[in-house]
Amino acid sequence: MNRKVIITGSSGYLGKKLVSFLNNKNFKILKIKTRKINELKKINEKYNSFIHLGFDLKKSCNIEKQIDIIENVLSFSKNNCKNLIFASTAAVGPKKKRTILRKNNYQKAKFLCENILKREKGCLNIFILRIFNIIGPNQKKGFLIPDLVSKFSEKKILINNYKNKRDLVYVDDVCRAIYRCTTQKTDKSKIIEIGSGQNFTLLEISKKIKKIIDPSKQIITTGKKYSSPISTKAFLNKKKLNWYPRIKLENALKLILKKK
Repeated sequence: MNRKVIITGSSGYLGKKLVSFLNNKNFKILKIKTRKINELKKINEKYNSFIHLGFDLKKSCNIEKQIDIIENVLSFSKNNCKNLIFASTAAVGPKKKRTILRKNNYQKAKFLCENILKREKGCLNIFILRIFNIIGPNQKKGFLIPDLVSKFSEKKILINNYKNKRDLVYVDDVCRAIYRCTTQKTDKSKIIEIGSGQNFTLLEISKKIKKIIDPSKQIITTGKKYSSPISTKAFLNKKKLNWYPRIKLENALKLILKKK
């Protein structure tokens, strides 16, 4: 198997973890910054996969710029790669007992990029991965678990939107899913939801953290019960990728908090 891949977004949280994961699988990795995506025209080598993680995460992101990037990635991949793997979001997809968001530019851009890939009818294997809340060691504030953990430095833990439910997937499981895409064959675009298949309220997650950090801490629910989206949960289909998450939330939290 050709073990050469191109990755955008390699400096992000998932990108760094994926680079380490694939290095351990003896892959040769070419890192491309999305702002230099036009430099793809200079590359003539053949690759197993183009893994497109790079994306403007701002809610006000430039939609046209993201579309231009995905069109460049697609054009290059059709001639130089076996697989194109696109990291999408849980905010995009059909309504199946959950609220789908396409309100801000980030969500709209992901949706439009998906549509461009779904229209492709060539011989390129395309995997659209709708990834839910990634958790793992050494995440910075701004991610769900670090934000909840930071509250435990106070005497009382105040939890807002405590009835919101979230599907949390461990970063190593996400890396395994992407790796599986590099080894699969498909005759059309595959849309695959990457999550745990379970969801927990923020209050339930906080209680699990409390049990590990300090069972004596007091958790107080405050403010609104919900925010949008109220609930997220991946619909898993093992047949699509021969992949299933291995790490349960309790074990994931122990691994994360052990690293602190």
